[in-house]
Amino acid sequence: MPGRCLILPVFLLIAHYCVAHVQLLEEWQVDVPLGAAGLPHPVVCPNGTLYMVGQGGKITVVDRQGKVGSDSHQTVLKAATALACDAQGRLYVASPDFVAVVEPKSTGDYRVVSTGYAKISAYAIAAAEDGRIFVAGRRAGNGFPLHLMTTDGKMIRSFGEGSPNSDPSPVLMDGFLLWNARERRLLMAPRTMPEIQVYSGDGDEVSVKDLGVPQWEDEWIHELWGMAFGPSGRIVIQGLVRVGSDRDGVLYFVSNRRVRRVRIVTLEDSDMPGVSLEPVL
Repeated sequence: MPGRCLILPVFLLIAHYCVAHVQLLEEWQVDVPLGAAGLPHPVVCPNGTLYMVGQGGKITVVDRQGKVGSDSHQTVLKAATALACDAQGRLYVASPDFVAVVEPKSTGDYRVVSTGYAKISAYAIAAAEDGRIFVAGRRAGNGFPLHLMTTDGKMIRSFGEGSPNSDPSPVLMDGFLLWNARERRLLMAPRTMPEIQVYSGDGDEVSVKDLGVPQWEDEWIHELWGMAFGPSGRIVIQGLVRVGSDRDGVLYFVSNRRVRRVRIVTLEDSDMPGVSLEPVL
């Protein structure tokens, strides 16, 4: 139903992590095939195209207008355990045996731009710049949860909370990555930890932003299900259903049965007393 107000658990970060007064305006919702929204996390490209790799490697594509298509022709995408999309709409794939960049030409028509051998159990991937990618996951014999490499699989460095001889905690690998191109920073939000870790473009730690424990409608959310850029570069943290955003900051909420396209409406900053705005992470 176009224009319907929607209540979902959303935590919108402003300055010192204040919760903004928000209204979610649903533009449309569509049903998707059962199991389409499985792992890896759905990815939304800047043009609003949503890609989901579900059970059995089935690829489901939802365009900006809510048209659902099914595509099972690209074996590189089927192998994905993590997906990301860059500003040009290229898909970045992490699998247990390789990383790849895939350029969608049209539904069912893809061009594999590059592949690289990289044996990693990936939870998340983010595209940076200059042919570099960040991957959150486990590498054999490596004690760090985060890895910076080239798109052809050449390792640049591993980093994060860990040490060369330790066994990295799954808690520090299982989460969500965002690349902030404006500030050239990587944002990492572990799924079960109320924080955002901020790293430089070279993998050096900048800061850790404590989120506290967001509370919605008297229910505590103990697990994050998504992180995306919202309006004006603010960051949206989501619980209960998966989330992604397009270049306009419009959100796409994904459950196992449907996709909702939702626009965030916030009060003007001048209408929020006591909030001193600072640059976003």
